[in-house]
Amino acid sequence: MHLNYEREFDSASMPGFRFIVKRLALSQRILFLADNHDLMQRVKFLSAAPHPDTEARLLLVDLELELSRRLLEKCLLAIRKDVDFKPASSDDIAWLLNMAPTEFCVEVLSRVSDELSLSGQRRKN
Repeated sequence: MHLNYEREFDSASMPGFRFIVKRLALSQRILFLADNHDLMQRVKFLSAAPHPDTEARLLLVDLELELSRRLLEKCLLAIRKDVDFKPASSDDIAWLLNMAPTEFCVEVLSRVSDELSLSGQRRKN
């Protein structure tokens, strides 16, 4: 039996780009969530404020970027444009978060989040 721990995606927002996302085992998910629990709780807390001031909004953005970076470091294996896959480095992740088109960044992050969470079907198995 061969288990596939990687999923390859074609980018819908940036034609010619492909990326590989690592599928995490349950124990890896639990460890990631435990390691980042405090950060996620701070993001939830700041997001729940009805009328945050500018300082709180800037802090929330910084925390969300940090959480996104950690997600990508854990789950994004490679990005490819045109021909060859290249392992995702910290420079690639910085490019994705800071300079890539927003649609592409959101697309990659949503795929990573999908692999981290357990859908109803995956919970059954």
